[in-house]
This record gives sequence, structure tokens and C-alpha cells, in this order.
Amino acid sequence: GAAMRHGHGRRDPGAAGGIWVDAVWDLDFTDTEPLDPSVVEEITNDGLEVFTCLHQALLWFADDNQKRENIWTLFAEENVSPTALVAVLHHFVQVGQHRQANTQKRVFALHAAGLYFLLLEIPGSIVNQLLHQVMFDKCLYTLTKCWPREPDLARKRKKMHTQSSQTTGGRNRKKGKPRRNEIQEEEEEEEEDDENVYFSTDDLLQVRNAIFFLLKNVLRLLPKFPLKEKPQCMQNCLQVFVEVTNFEPVVQEFKFSSAMNVDKAKYISELAYFGVRLLCSPLHGGEDKVLRCVFQQLLSVILMLEGGGGSRFAVLGITSAVISARNQAIKFISSVVDELKEVAFPVLRILLQHICTKVPDKADYRTYAAQALVTLLSKFPNVEFADFIAWLYKYSHNTKIAYRVFALDVALALLDVPERNVDPSLSLDQQKFLKHKFLVQVMVFGRCSDKAPVVRSKALSSFAQCLEVKAATTLESIQDLLQRKEVMAMLRRRAGDEKTNVRKSTLQVFMNILKHKVIPCTAEDLSILQDRCRDPAVSVRKQALQSITELLLVMQKAWLNGVVPVVMDSESSVQEKALDCLDQLLLQHIKRYDKFRSDDENQVLAWDLLTLLASDNQELNRYLNKAFHMWSRQNKFTSTFIHNIMSHVETEHAVPAWMLLAKVARSSPKLDYSKIIESWGSVSRQQNISADTTGHMLCVMGHVAKHLPKSTCEGLIDHLKWWLRDSQCPLEVISPAVETLQKLCRACTDELEEAQELLNQVCGDLVSNCESYISNIVLKEDGAKQLQEDLLVRHLYLLGEAAQLCPAKVGKRVFLLIQSILAAPVSEDKYGEEIPASQPLSQFRGSAMPSVVRAHAFITLGKLCLQHEDLAKKCIAALARELEVSQDVAVRNNVVIIMCDLCVRYTSMVDRYIPNISLCLKDPHPFIRKQTLILLTNLLQEEFVRWKNCLFFRFVTVLVDPCPDIARFGEFCLVHLLLKRNPVMFSQHFIECIFHFNSYEKHEKYNRFPQSARWHRKSSSRR
Repeated sequence: GAAMRHGHGRRDPGAAGGIWVDAVWDLDFTDTEPLDPSVVEEITNDGLEVFTCLHQALLWFADDNQKRENIWTLFAEENVSPTALVAVLHHFVQVGQHRQANTQKRVFALHAAGLYFLLLEIPGSIVNQLLHQVMFDKCLYTLTKCWPREPDLARKRKKMHTQSSQTTGGRNRKKGKPRRNEIQEEEEEEEEDDENVYFSTDDLLQVRNAIFFLLKNVLRLLPKFPLKEKPQCMQNCLQVFVEVTNFEPVVQEFKFSSAMNVDKAKYISELAYFGVRLLCSPLHGGEDKVLRCVFQQLLSVILMLEGGGGSRFAVLGITSAVISARNQAIKFISSVVDELKEVAFPVLRILLQHICTKVPDKADYRTYAAQALVTLLSKFPNVEFADFIAWLYKYSHNTKIAYRVFALDVALALLDVPERNVDPSLSLDQQKFLKHKFLVQVMVFGRCSDKAPVVRSKALSSFAQCLEVKAATTLESIQDLLQRKEVMAMLRRRAGDEKTNVRKSTLQVFMNILKHKVIPCTAEDLSILQDRCRDPAVSVRKQALQSITELLLVMQKAWLNGVVPVVMDSESSVQEKALDCLDQLLLQHIKRYDKFRSDDENQVLAWDLLTLLASDNQELNRYLNKAFHMWSRQNKFTSTFIHNIMSHVETEHAVPAWMLLAKVARSSPKLDYSKIIESWGSVSRQQNISADTTGHMLCVMGHVAKHLPKSTCEGLIDHLKWWLRDSQCPLEVISPAVETLQKLCRACTDELEEAQELLNQVCGDLVSNCESYISNIVLKEDGAKQLQEDLLVRHLYLLGEAAQLCPAKVGKRVFLLIQSILAAPVSEDKYGEEIPASQPLSQFRGSAMPSVVRAHAFITLGKLCLQHEDLAKKCIAALARELEVSQDVAVRNNVVIIMCDLCVRYTSMVDRYIPNISLCLKDPHPFIRKQTLILLTNLLQEEFVRWKNCLFFRFVTVLVDPCPDIARFGEFCLVHLLLKRNPVMFSQHFIECIFHFNSYEKHEKYNRFPQSARWHRKSSSRR
């Protein structure tokens, strides 16, 4: 009694403020007047002492183990009004919930709320009408409202409470009783006008401890205070408990149990989850109904959404605190299901379905949601598991794209857990849902042809991830699937899909198929990655580079063919990516030879790739030149790097080492010239030296010529001239040797005229030597008997190269010799069309030269024509005719190259023969068709040729070329190269295409240009 008197206060608010107390109750604890300041001061004068003493006094009456006297009798004897006490407590609760409340007021509010719950715990509180739902809710919300928040977050949280309260029916309320949500809205409007209050760490700790204390009071009350008949109170308790679970980080994990000891708890969230678990007992409602409410509240925590009940609130940032709260929610639900089992299974199924339908359509959130779903799904026995997968399969066909995408995330997450054992108690139809095979072949791969691009892309990337799974069952399912021809055909179609992301995801699939050797690799599969390195989309090109780089260890050539050309990509960021890949794998692992280790995979790989580049992939050299040019501007080639390369030139890495030096030399004066010249002297005397090595050495000498002394240059010139004239010089190195001669001659003098005189002398000697040798073969009666094909070809080629550097030293006799070689017997072509006698080369009849000699003779003639316009005028018609009548592929190929080179030099002269060149787009041999396509595209890009007469129509027929590679390349040339220069080219020719390709020639305007009967025959024979 003494404690009660002391704890209640030195003045009796029941007696002194009876009118105020009645007003508070009459107004249902809404819009109340504050307590008399003098009373407040007397109660709070000693801080929390009054609250603490009163708590201890009331606790004695609430303790089940105490033989207590009746507190209500004591209240009456002491003239203490319990309703007045509740009114006073409400004042502190109301003040402490204000957003501008300081730490002390918040702590008072929390302790006042604890006293109210303790009062309700005492038997007889209901009979004495101390329970008021608004007061109960306000005390409950003290847990959340007294915790300091960011102002924005505070408003959002309050709106959340408002929305949840709006679901409450008002049928049983007294007339005129205000709704709690109206109270909260008024409070919220009032609070939004205020400024923030800032709290120190000590302030926050005081509030935290008070919340912890209040939570314990609530948990003491719940087992004694049934909420079964008060569903709204139960719902509000649940909502508040869930909200406070993430108030503070949890350092140590704790276990969830319905038999938890509250006094041993360390964390607020630990107490909050215990409160949620207490609400799941039959005391507070039917287990099924309560579980639905609990799982509904936890849904937003699992999905990392802001708000309760799974409503579509904004997503929360994925922080460690949010993830921790999510993980705790999943563990809590798992523990509840483990305890309740069959009772919880139907409710858990509903929760899982809600996860599927309410997950945010954002990648990270989908991934976390799928993992949560799979974790909770593991709690199901086989029957319930199979039933849910059957539902998930139907869900994966929903009309909503987001649903189909999330179904793929779930399937992928399910593949990460072990496959369930066969359950004979299930039907065969149900058993399939337990297997990974169903997930891979039906759930994932079945969506790869979805009508929505985003689903196709997601399915393909998911399938690519399936290939990374090590589980034997998954790999078996995939292998079984990929054995079907239609499956690989579909994947190849996806590689050319109209949507960028679909193509990108398909590349990941092919990369993993090839990398993990799931099925035998074919050239067609490999070419998909290689071709996509030149995809129109930047992201696809980057993915192709990444994918093909991962395949490098087993597919080195594909990597080179894919990556190296991309250094000339139109997008600078893609160029940089390609350069980075090349630098990482080629340059960074070049060390001195004495530090080379055969067990160092990186070093071995670098030299293997360089060897491939120096031999099998020489066509990539022009792209590689661009890479080295860009690297030189970045100062990549240090003295150390150069010395490291030089240490390999006399080892098994000689060919790639000299190739590197050839690339580096043009931008680096740091080479050891004496070592280079010494090496050349040694190599030039050997008979069986690699042509590749020789060519690279000559290239290096040409680049360093400007740094050599004049005497050294002169010595090298004499040596090179002798080597070209008298030795068995390989055909492949004649061109670099002559180029090196030119650079050495120019390095000997600064005067251009003197340099040209030296070239006339040096190259003139070579021309004379070649002329003499060819004369002995062509003009002498027994010359044919002395013919050595390789020697004649070498002299023809050298003649063409040297003649370009000394035009003044080339006489008409040389022209006559070449024309003699090219002359062919008079004949009729296979269509019976006679060759006109006026053709310049028809006078040289009876030639029996081998086709390889004639092919090289045409190349030499072309080089001579470039320097002598009169010769070009005489020969151009014959060259055009050769394109039509020659049966030799090499000859036709060389002639089309010559004519396109002449078009650059003598544009107006060759313009009339463009139709003859375009005829080669229908050549029987695919190599010539592609060669012609490349050459014409270059001429059109540089505007040496224009879209006149039949050229557009012949060019566009390449789109239906019987060779798919040529058709695709033709489309690339038209769409991505030529259309950029002439954006209206398709619209300009569209109508005329209709007339031309239908062979309608009677229109007054369209299809009126001259047309070749030969073209029509070739077109019809190829249809």
C-alpha cells in the first residue's frame, strides 16, 4: 500500500483532476488536454523513480506465484482511481510519441506504456474496464514511434500504420467514437510541421533499453491476455513486432522457440520474434488464421519491401541490416513450420505463392526471393513439394512477363539444392516434379523460345548457368537435351535473334557448352562466338570477347579470330576491351628467355598464341598492326620489354619473337641493331629457314634503317640485292625484301631525288635480271623445255615488285614479255560467244603456260599498269573479258583484284567495266564472290564507284547467296557499312527493284539500264 501511494504520486490526479480524467475517457484518448504541468513536474521530478516504484508495486500483484491481496480493493481503500492512473499514463504516452519529443519524454512514454500493460496483466483489469482499444494501440505503437528515425522514414512508417488500421471494421464501436487511423493522421499532420530532433549515442541507448523493457512487459501480458476476441489488437501487435525486428543489428544468431526464456534474451528482435511466436498460439485465434496474418506480415520482410502485409510499397535498399532481417524472417518461418508441420503447410504454400506474385521486378530482389522460396520449399514433404512445383510450372506460363522471369529464377535456385530421392508413393506424374530434369528441360529451356525477348534472354542466361552446375543429374539432363538436333538449331537461331540481350545470353550458352565440353564441339558452334565479335550491338561484341576469351585455353584460334579484328571496332570502348584482352594474354607474360618456364601456363599460352599469329593466322596481322600502333602511343614498349623479346630470337620462339620485333620496331628506336644485322647475315645464308622468320627480320631491318649508319645501309642494300637475284628467295618474302630495299635506299640520303636515283639503280638491276630470265623462257624456241614453274613465278613476282619502284627502268620489252605469257588460244566460250579479234592480248596465241604462272603474270601486269597509264588503257578491256572467259579460279581472283586497284588509280577509265566486275558476285566459286564483295564495298565506301545502272541490284542479290556466310557478310556490308554513307539507298532503289527482279523492262523510267544476258544466265542457273 505504501509503495502504491508513493508510486502513484504525491498528488492524487483522481481527486485533483476528476474532470480532466473524465474528459480523457469520454474523448476516447483522442484530442485530450495535457495533464496539469504541476502534476507532471511532481511525477517526473526524480526522473524514472516514480515509474520504477510503481512498476515494482504492480508487478507484485501481477506475479502468479504471489498470494496477493486484491489490488482493486486496495485502490478503493487508498482512494486511488485506476481510470485516473490510466489517463495519467496516457498523457506520458501521448507526449513521448511526438516526433519532437526529447529522450526523457520518450523514455517516460515507454515506461508509462509498460505500466499500462502491467496493469492489464493483473486479474480484474477487464472487469474494471481498464482495457481501451485506443489506449492499448497507443501503448503498443510506443514501441515504434519512440524509436528515433529519419523524418521521411518516420512519415512512411506512420502511413503504414494508418493503412493497416483502415482495414478495421467499426461495427461494435460506440456511436461517436473516433477511428484510431483518424487520430494517427491528425498526429502525423501535426508532426510533419516540426523539425528534426537529433540524438546522441547515449540517448539512443536509453531509448533502446526502454523499448527492450517495454517489450518484456508485452510478452509477460500475452500468455495471460487472450486476443482471440480482439482480432484488431492481435493484428496491431503482430505488425509492431515485425517492425521492431529490424531495429538493431544482431551480432549473434539466436534460436526461435515457443518455449523461449524472455529473461535470457539479448536483442530486441529476439523478443519481437518471441512475441510473434506467442501470437501463433490458439489463445490468440485459430492457428490457421493467425499463421496467415503472421506470414503476411513477414512477406514484406522476406521480399525486402517497405511496409507490412506484402503491399506493393517501395523496395528497401539491399543493406546488411535488411538482409539480416530477411534471413531472420526465413529462419523464424522455418522454425514455425518445423513445429506445426501439417497445420502450417497450407499457409506456407500461400506464402510461397505470394512471394511469386509480389516479388519486385528487379534482378537482385528476384534472386533473394527465389533463394528464400527454395529454403522454405525444403520444409515440404514430397507430396506438397511436387504439388507446388506443378503450380510453379503453370505460373511460368502466366501472361505477365515478370512472372515468367521469376519462375526462371526459382528454377535456377532449385537446381542449386540436391535432387530429391524418388518417392514410390507418388504417381509418375508427380515424380517428374521432383527431378532436376524437369527444371532444366521444361522450366528453363522451355522458355528459351518465349515470345517476350526479356524472358528468352533470361531463360538462355539461366540455361548457361545450368551448364555451370556440377551436379551429375543436371549435366545428364543437359546432355540429353543437347543431343537433339532441333535444340542446337534453336540455339543457333537465338544467336542471331533480333534482340541484343537474347544474342548476348545465347553467347553465354555456347561458351559454357564448349567450355565444359557438354557435347562435341563443331566448327559451326565455334563460329557463332567468332562472328558475334562483330555484332552490331556493343554489349554483344563485349560479351563475345569475354566468352571467347574464356574459351581460350581450349580454343586458341577462335580467340584470335574473334578478338584481334575487334581492335578496329567502330566503338572505342570495345576497342579498349579487345586491347586489354590482348595485352593481358600476349604482352604481360613475355619475360627474358632465361626466366621462361614450361610449367608457367601464362608464359606458354602467350607464346603459343604469338606462334599462331605468326603462322596460321597471318591474315590477322593487319589488325594486329593497329593494336601495336595504339600500344605504342600508350608507351607500352619499354627497353625491358624489347630486351625480353630479343632474348628469344635464337630460340624455339624465334618466329613469334621476330614478328613481335617487326611490330614494335616501327615505334621503338631501342633495338640492338648489331644483333639484328648479325642475325640477318646468318639467316640469309641458310637454305631452309622459315619464310615467316625471314619476312619479320626484313620488316625489322626496314623499320630500323633510318637509325643505321650510311655504310651499314649500303652494305645491306648490296647483300639484299644479291639475295633476291641469285638465291632461292622464298616467294612470300619478296615483297618485304623489296620494301626493305626501298627503306634502306631512302635512309642513305635525305634528298628524295638522290634516293630515287639509287632505287632506279638497285631495282633497275633486278628488273633487268628478271627480264633476261623471262625472255629465255618465253621468246626462245626451246624455252618451254627450260621452264621451272617456281623459278618463273618468283621472277614474275619480283619483276612486279621492283618495277613499281623504278618506273623509268621498265621498257616496252617487259610489257611484251608479260603479254606473251598471258596470251591464250582463240576459243569460243561455253555459250558460243566469240572473242573479238580486236582484244589486245588475242594476238599472243598458242601459249601453253601453266595456270599458276598466268595467275602471277596477271598480278605483275596489274602492277605495271599502275605505273603506266598507256599500258592500262590497252589492257583494261582484255582484263574485263578475262573475268568472263577464264576457267581458272586463281586467274579470275587476281584479275578482279587488279581491276579494283586500277579503279582507284584510273577511276574514269575503269568505271565502264564495273558491270563486268559485279558479274563476279555470281561467280561459281564462293571465294571469288566474297572477294568481289569486299573489293566493291571498299570502292563504294571510298566513293571510287557509285550506285549506277545495275550495281545495286547485283549487289543486293548477295543477300540470297547460297553460301550463308556470304549472305550474312553481304547484309553486314549493306546495312552497317554502305547504308551509313548513303542512308536513302534502299528507298531510292526500292521501286526499281520490283521491276528489275521481275524482269519487267517496258516501263518508261525503271529498269532501263543495259543488262547482260550472261548475268541473267548466271542468276537463273543459281536459283
